[in-house]
Amino acid sequence: MNMIDSAISDPRQARLAFGLLLLLIVTLSFVYIVYPRIKEYQGTKKVRSNLVLVVEDGRELPGQLAEMTAEVNSLGKTLHGDMAHLSMEKMEAYIIERLQKISWRNEVELAGIKPKAGNTVHVFREILFDIEIRGDYMNLVRWLQELNSEIGFIVINRFQFLPVRYVDQVPILSLKLTIVSYKAI
Repeated sequence: MNMIDSAISDPRQARLAFGLLLLLIVTLSFVYIVYPRIKEYQGTKKVRSNLVLVVEDGRELPGQLAEMTAEVNSLGKTLHGDMAHLSMEKMEAYIIERLQKISWRNEVELAGIKPKAGNTVHVFREILFDIEIRGDYMNLVRWLQELNSEIGFIVINRFQFLPVRYVDQVPILSLKLTIVSYKAI
Protein backbone atom coordinates (compact mmCIF):
# COMPACT_ATOMS: atom_id res chain seq x y z
CA MET A 1 0.00 0.00 0.00
CA ASN A 2 1.17 3.49 -0.72
CA MET A 3 0.86 6.53 1.59
CA ILE A 4 -2.36 7.88 0.08
CA ASP A 5 -4.15 4.56 0.57
CA SER A 6 -2.94 4.36 4.18
CA ALA A 7 -4.04 7.99 4.88
CA ILE A 8 -7.49 7.32 3.48
CA SER A 9 -7.88 4.08 5.42
CA ASP A 10 -7.10 5.78 8.75
CA PRO A 11 -10.07 8.05 9.61
CA ARG A 12 -8.06 10.30 11.96
CA GLN A 13 -5.47 11.08 9.30
CA ALA A 14 -8.22 11.65 6.71
CA ARG A 15 -9.96 14.14 9.04
CA LEU A 16 -6.67 15.88 9.74
CA ALA A 17 -5.85 16.15 6.02
CA PHE A 18 -9.38 17.42 5.31
CA GLY A 19 -9.11 19.96 8.15
CA LEU A 20 -5.75 21.24 6.87
CA LEU A 21 -7.13 21.49 3.34
CA LEU A 22 -10.14 23.41 4.62
CA LEU A 23 -7.89 25.73 6.67
CA LEU A 24 -5.74 26.35 3.58
CA ILE A 25 -8.79 27.20 1.47
CA VAL A 26 -10.18 29.56 4.14
CA THR A 27 -6.79 31.29 4.58
CA LEU A 28 -6.25 31.77 0.85
CA SER A 29 -9.81 33.04 0.44
CA PHE A 30 -9.23 35.59 3.18
CA VAL A 31 -5.86 36.71 1.82
CA TYR A 32 -6.93 37.04 -1.82
CA ILE A 33 -10.63 37.89 -1.57
CA VAL A 34 -11.60 39.36 1.81
CA TYR A 35 -8.45 41.27 2.84
CA PRO A 36 -8.24 43.40 -0.37
CA ARG A 37 -11.91 44.36 0.11
CA ILE A 38 -11.18 45.37 3.71
CA LYS A 39 -8.30 47.59 2.55
CA GLU A 40 -10.51 49.11 -0.15
CA TYR A 41 -13.23 49.78 2.45
CA GLN A 42 -10.72 51.45 4.78
CA GLY A 43 -9.50 53.69 1.95
CA THR A 44 -13.06 54.63 1.04
CA LYS A 45 -13.83 55.33 4.69
CA LYS A 46 -10.80 57.63 4.93
CA VAL A 47 -11.80 59.54 1.78
CA ARG A 48 -15.35 59.89 3.13
CA SER A 49 -14.10 61.22 6.47
CA ASN A 50 -11.92 63.76 4.63
CA LEU A 51 -14.90 64.88 2.58
CA VAL A 52 -17.01 65.22 5.74
CA LEU A 53 -14.26 67.37 7.28
CA VAL A 54 -14.21 69.58 4.18
CA VAL A 55 -17.97 70.06 4.37
CA GLU A 56 -17.92 70.73 8.12
CA ASP A 57 -14.91 73.04 7.86
CA GLY A 58 -16.65 75.16 5.26
CA ARG A 59 -13.58 75.43 3.07
CA GLU A 60 -14.13 74.86 -0.56
CA LEU A 61 -12.05 72.76 -2.91
CA PRO A 62 -10.47 75.75 -4.74
CA GLY A 63 -9.13 77.00 -1.41
CA GLN A 64 -7.60 73.63 -0.66
CA LEU A 65 -6.10 73.46 -4.15
CA ALA A 66 -4.55 76.89 -3.63
CA GLU A 67 -3.04 75.71 -0.33
CA MET A 68 -1.63 72.57 -1.95
CA THR A 69 -0.21 74.61 -4.86
CA ALA A 70 1.49 76.96 -2.40
CA GLU A 71 2.94 73.97 -0.53
CA VAL A 72 4.27 72.43 -3.78
CA ASN A 73 5.82 75.78 -4.74
CA SER A 74 7.42 76.02 -1.31
CA LEU A 75 8.90 72.53 -1.65
CA GLY A 76 10.19 73.43 -5.13
CA LYS A 77 11.84 76.55 -3.71
CA THR A 78 13.42 74.45 -0.96
CA LEU A 79 14.81 72.07 -3.56
CA HIS A 80 15.85 74.57 -6.26
CA GLY A 81 15.96 77.89 -4.41
CA ASP A 82 15.09 80.83 -6.63
CA MET A 83 16.80 79.15 -9.61
CA ALA A 84 14.01 76.85 -10.79
CA HIS A 85 12.99 78.95 -13.79
CA LEU A 86 16.38 80.41 -14.78
CA SER A 87 18.27 79.54 -17.95
CA MET A 88 21.70 77.91 -17.60
CA GLU A 89 23.56 81.21 -18.19
CA LYS A 90 21.37 83.15 -15.78
CA MET A 91 21.67 80.35 -13.25
CA GLU A 92 25.49 80.60 -13.30
CA ALA A 93 25.33 84.37 -12.80
CA TYR A 94 22.76 83.94 -10.03
CA ILE A 95 24.93 81.43 -8.15
CA ILE A 96 28.05 83.60 -8.51
CA GLU A 97 26.12 86.59 -7.16
CA ARG A 98 24.83 84.57 -4.21
CA LEU A 99 28.32 83.22 -3.43
CA GLN A 100 29.66 86.79 -3.35
CA LYS A 101 26.88 87.92 -1.00
CA ILE A 102 27.49 84.95 1.31
CA SER A 103 31.20 85.84 1.33
CA TRP A 104 30.56 89.49 2.24
CA ARG A 105 28.18 88.56 5.07
CA ASN A 106 30.68 86.11 6.58
CA GLU A 107 33.80 88.25 6.08
CA VAL A 108 35.29 85.73 3.70
CA GLU A 109 37.31 86.60 0.60
CA LEU A 110 35.98 84.95 -2.56
CA ALA A 111 39.39 84.45 -4.17
CA GLY A 112 38.23 82.57 -7.24
CA ILE A 113 35.27 80.98 -8.90
CA LYS A 114 35.18 79.05 -12.15
CA PRO A 115 31.91 77.63 -13.52
CA LYS A 116 32.16 74.43 -15.56
CA ALA A 117 29.67 72.28 -17.40
CA GLY A 118 28.95 68.93 -15.83
CA ASN A 119 27.32 65.71 -16.88
CA THR A 120 23.68 64.91 -17.40
CA VAL A 121 22.30 62.80 -14.57
CA HIS A 122 18.87 61.32 -15.34
CA VAL A 123 16.76 64.43 -15.97
CA PHE A 124 19.19 66.93 -14.44
CA ARG A 125 22.17 68.80 -15.82
CA GLU A 126 25.09 69.43 -13.49
CA ILE A 127 26.67 72.86 -13.15
CA LEU A 128 30.03 72.71 -11.38
CA PHE A 129 31.81 75.59 -9.69
CA ASP A 130 35.46 75.45 -8.60
CA ILE A 131 35.62 77.90 -5.72
CA GLU A 132 38.41 79.23 -3.55
CA ILE A 133 37.60 81.27 -0.46
CA ARG A 134 39.88 82.61 2.27
CA GLY A 135 39.21 83.50 5.87
CA ASP A 136 39.50 82.28 9.43
CA TYR A 137 38.09 78.88 10.31
CA MET A 138 34.85 80.02 11.98
CA ASN A 139 33.98 82.38 9.12
CA LEU A 140 34.56 79.59 6.62
CA VAL A 141 32.30 77.26 8.62
CA ARG A 142 29.53 79.91 8.71
CA TRP A 143 29.99 80.41 4.96
CA LEU A 144 29.47 76.68 4.38
CA GLN A 145 26.40 76.60 6.62
CA GLU A 146 24.83 79.52 4.79
CA LEU A 147 25.65 78.09 1.37
CA ASN A 148 22.87 75.49 1.33
CA SER A 149 20.18 77.77 2.73
CA GLU A 150 21.03 80.56 0.29
CA ILE A 151 21.46 78.59 -2.93
CA GLY A 152 19.29 75.54 -2.44
CA PHE A 153 20.22 71.94 -3.06
CA ILE A 154 23.93 71.56 -3.85
CA VAL A 155 26.56 68.86 -3.50
CA ILE A 156 30.16 69.46 -2.48
CA ASN A 157 32.37 67.24 -4.62
CA ARG A 158 35.84 68.28 -3.53
CA PHE A 159 36.94 69.93 -0.32
CA GLN A 160 40.45 71.08 0.72
CA PHE A 161 41.63 73.30 3.61
CA LEU A 162 45.07 74.88 3.29
CA PRO A 163 46.79 77.38 5.63
CA VAL A 164 47.71 80.65 3.88
CA ARG A 165 49.08 83.00 6.55
CA TYR A 166 48.59 84.21 10.13
CA VAL A 167 46.94 87.51 11.06
CA ASP A 168 47.16 88.39 14.78
CA GLN A 169 47.88 84.76 15.71
CA VAL A 170 44.75 83.63 13.80
CA PRO A 171 45.40 81.35 10.85
CA ILE A 172 43.87 82.43 7.57
CA LEU A 173 42.83 79.36 5.64
CA SER A 174 42.17 78.78 2.01
CA LEU A 175 39.21 76.54 1.26
CA LYS A 176 39.10 75.05 -2.21
CA LEU A 177 35.93 73.21 -3.08
CA THR A 178 33.86 72.12 -6.01
CA ILE A 179 30.13 72.52 -5.65
CA VAL A 180 27.57 70.98 -7.97
CA SER A 181 24.16 72.46 -8.58
CA TYR A 182 21.48 70.63 -10.55
CA LYS A 183 19.09 72.06 -13.14
CA ALA A 184 16.14 70.15 -14.49
CA ILE A 185 16.41 69.65 -18.25
